[in-house]
Amino acid sequence: MNARSKTLALTALAFVVANFMTVSTLDAQRGGRRRPAPQGEGEAKPAEPAAAEKPDDKKADDKKAADKKPEKLTAYVGGTVHIGNGSTLRRATVLVKGSKIEAVGRDLEIPKEATRVDCTGKHLSPGFFMFDVTGVSAPRSVGKDEKYADGIDPFNPMMKRALASGITSYLASGGGGSPMGGTSAVVKLLPGNIEDVVIQEDVVYSMRVPLGAEGWRTFKKSIEDTKKFSADQADFEKKRAAGDKSAKPPQKPKDADILQRVLDGSAKVRVGGGGGGGPSRRMFGGGGGMTKPQILEALEVAKLIGHGIIIDSPAEAWLVADEIAATRSSCILKPRIHLDREKTRSDPHGTRIECAAILAKAGVPQHILPPGGLMGAGLGNGGILGRDLNTPTVDPCFAIRGGMPEDEALLTLTLYPAMMVGVEARIGSLEPGKDADLLILDGPPLHYRTFVETAIVHGITAYEKSREPFYKDLPSRQ
Repeated sequence: MNARSKTLALTALAFVVANFMTVSTLDAQRGGRRRPAPQGEGEAKPAEPAAAEKPDDKKADDKKAADKKPEKLTAYVGGTVHIGNGSTLRRATVLVKGSKIEAVGRDLEIPKEATRVDCTGKHLSPGFFMFDVTGVSAPRSVGKDEKYADGIDPFNPMMKRALASGITSYLASGGGGSPMGGTSAVVKLLPGNIEDVVIQEDVVYSMRVPLGAEGWRTFKKSIEDTKKFSADQADFEKKRAAGDKSAKPPQKPKDADILQRVLDGSAKVRVGGGGGGGPSRRMFGGGGGMTKPQILEALEVAKLIGHGIIIDSPAEAWLVADEIAATRSSCILKPRIHLDREKTRSDPHGTRIECAAILAKAGVPQHILPPGGLMGAGLGNGGILGRDLNTPTVDPCFAIRGGMPEDEALLTLTLYPAMMVGVEARIGSLEPGKDADLLILDGPPLHYRTFVETAIVHGITAYEKSREPFYKDLPSRQ
């Protein structure tokens, strides 16, 4: 081969090598080698991404991994546990799994993976559930078409103040209707969170007595119309299911949605007295509470709807305790309300410090609150203008002074108010399956010197005395 032939051969070889390298580089930039073209087809199609590389599949795998993540186990051991159902266990354990209470007892087998919290010398109690706490987590009023959670401020500093006093959840309510209405929601205090803090909405509707003759006629007719509408609606749905296309839906009467929920027991009725109950003398001002005639009229509401009601501030309830119990009603009692005795009356009347004890003996569930403020404010930091957020245990102690057993008095802040609005399956006591809302206290729950050291809400530590400015410089009782 001569020099010219060698030169041509080397040039051709260099061209082939360069072309091969270019194709390889393009293939690499496309994500890999080309797939051979199927028989009978022209150019091969690009390869499908591997299954693991698909974004949707990756998200699904991540979700499965998150779902399989074991829930955290925490054992609070060695403390005096106030169950919240009237019983107390000493040197016991509360085992929490995730957001729920797993077990409570003295001789529990604690899993090795559980985190132990030594509560020796401490008291454990259900978190307090209070009615009418204001300005704590939802300072903004919500519109008609909004959910209560839309008005919650998860960083409201008042939440920590309430937790420091033992309040882990509360009933927010407001407004009214004719004859009943208003808004309400059971809300947990969990700073920094808005998910799952609203347990239930529209649990209570409010009304006032006396209604007067015309008011009673209107109320009874509304109940009858609602019952008839419910029956007609059931008949309409039955006909439509049978294929009767000529069936027409009944016309819904006014307030039927509210009254239907009240009649089937899914919502409660809170009845208060309109315009006070007579001469009163109280340090904190306000109306005097419901008298015996007003209470008896409220019980007529219970008989009409077929369910127990919540009687708000029945100052003379001690006179009709058995009648209240017979309708399965409950009471919001304010022991510091005082009705003066009228010198011209010889029949029993007025207020008695023994009222809470008398109602308890009759089997009437109670929620004990401080009296209303001069400005009608709810439980808050308004001083004598409102009701003191920092001392929710003071008024149950007044009830104890009047003869109510201490365990029963604790129930007035925990299980009983939860029962009154129908959320006792979630909160109110330390029992397996319920939400892990509990307090670690440095003394008995109702003692005036006791501080909340830790408040756990939904299984999350929501407040620690040692980390917050309110009481951290005050020594514990130990």
